[in-house]
Amino acid sequence: MPRLRRFLLILTFAVWQGGFVFYAGVVVPTGTELHGHFGQGRVTQRVTNALNLLGLLAHAAYLWELLAAPGRKRLNWVLWGISLMMLGGLAAVHPVMDSLIGPTGVEGDFPNWHKLYLWLSTAQWAVAVVLLWRAVKTAPARTPPGPPAVH
Repeated sequence: MPRLRRFLLILTFAVWQGGFVFYAGVVVPTGTELHGHFGQGRVTQRVTNALNLLGLLAHAAYLWELLAAPGRKRLNWVLWGISLMMLGGLAAVHPVMDSLIGPTGVEGDFPNWHKLYLWLSTAQWAVAVVLLWRAVKTAPARTPPGPPAVH
C-alpha cells in the first residue's frame, strides 16, 4: 500500500502542477496571441476551475500520505495546511472575478482581484514544489542488493 499511496501522490501532484505550469507557460501566451487577452481570459476562467479541482485531489493524496507516513513531520502538515488555505483562497476569489466579467470585457476592480489570484497561484505553486520535494525526500530508500554475506 505505501507504493500505491506514494504513486498516487506523485501522479496527482504531477498532473496538477504540470497542468498549471504548462497552461501558464504555453497555453496562455498562445491563446492570447490567437484570441486576444479577453478571449484567452474567457478560456482561463473555465480552465482554472479544473486546475483547482485537480489541486483538491492532490491535497487529498497528500493527506493520505501525511496520515499514513511514519514520523509525521510537523512542517509537512503546516505546508499542506498553507497550500490548502491558498486553494480555498483561489476558490473564493474565482466567483468574485467571474462576477466582474461582462460580455465584452472586465468591469470594476477585476484587475486587482486578478493580481491577487495570480499571486496566490504562484505562491501555492512554490509551496507545492516544497511539499512534493519533502514527500520524495522522505520516501524510504531502497537498499541495493549487495554481495552475499561471508561468515
